[in-house]
Amino acid sequence: MPREKIYKTARTFERAVLAYFDSISVMEQREYAVLSGHTSKGKPKYSLMPLLDAAGNPVITRRYISPPGMAALCVHLNISKQTLKRYAENERYAEIINHAKLLIEAYLAEQVTTRDSVAGVKFNLEYNYGWHNRPVSEDTLREVTIIDDL
Repeated sequence: MPREKIYKTARTFERAVLAYFDSISVMEQREYAVLSGHTSKGKPKYSLMPLLDAAGNPVITRRYISPPGMAALCVHLNISKQTLKRYAENERYAEIINHAKLLIEAYLAEQVTTRDSVAGVKFNLEYNYGWHNRPVSEDTLREVTIIDDL
């Protein structure tokens, strides 16, 4: 007999999932240094200014204190991976779980470009998120015609 659902509504489940990501990360406002003058000894003095996006809003990024993962999410939620799969069968919970997977996938994709050793990250992306590292072959190349109409 399956045990009673811990998260009876999608909203309480969503709050718990978001609490997991909040518990392993910090939000940081991005800044850059601007020369603001010189000290009395002639050394440059810098001030930190907020980095702004194209719309003029401060850029805020999430920095993970520990890497996010589905197993760690299950531990935080106090459920098994099988229970998480059962939640995913319910349309109201599936969107929340897919969003959590997307956040983890985005973290892993960033790691591929920022880490020196990425073999484990690539393995995770290939086998858990459907990424493929396909070699280019003659069969996959298409002929391209460049038209210079300037």
